[in-house]
Amino acid sequence: MPSSQNKTEGNDDQGFWGITILDALEKNFPLNFTTSEHTETNPCDSHADNADTKISWLTFAARVHDTMLARWDMSSCGGGLKWQIYPGMAGYTYKNSISNACLFHIAARLYRFTGNDTYLDTANLVWNWLYRDQIGLVQYHEDSNSYTIYDGAGTESNCTSVSVSDWSYNYG
Repeated sequence: MPSSQNKTEGNDDQGFWGITILDALEKNFPLNFTTSEHTETNPCDSHADNADTKISWLTFAARVHDTMLARWDMSSCGGGLKWQIYPGMAGYTYKNSISNACLFHIAARLYRFTGNDTYLDTANLVWNWLYRDQIGLVQYHEDSNSYTIYDGAGTESNCTSVSVSDWSYNYG
């Protein structure tokens, strides 16, 4: 992660970048730099095989997936990503829908592009955590054939108290 972002970026922020990278892949947007040319702006430079590796949008997106999945937190709430990445940041003890939904989105699209079951496994893991398991941030209402997406819950209570706040960005 660039040093300028190493104390401010949250999982939702990184997720939005990952989704945007997948958009670039789908639109065949040109990627005309090597990892050594943009070390301060390239969040994947530390993963390059060598300093002059030309990366693709697909590789970029896969690395965003990998860094987010590495932060899957089993220490509370039966899993999930925290809203923030770094301890001490407001929201570090909060697991929210949008961060987890971004990882789901990235994994599902990567599976579609690659057919790699690792991405399908991630998508299922996140969906089951959001919808069926543990805290139920996504609720289906059969009577109205609709969903409610709750914002998140704090790890201090092991996510037993869900914030029912509605935020438009949770709905896409």
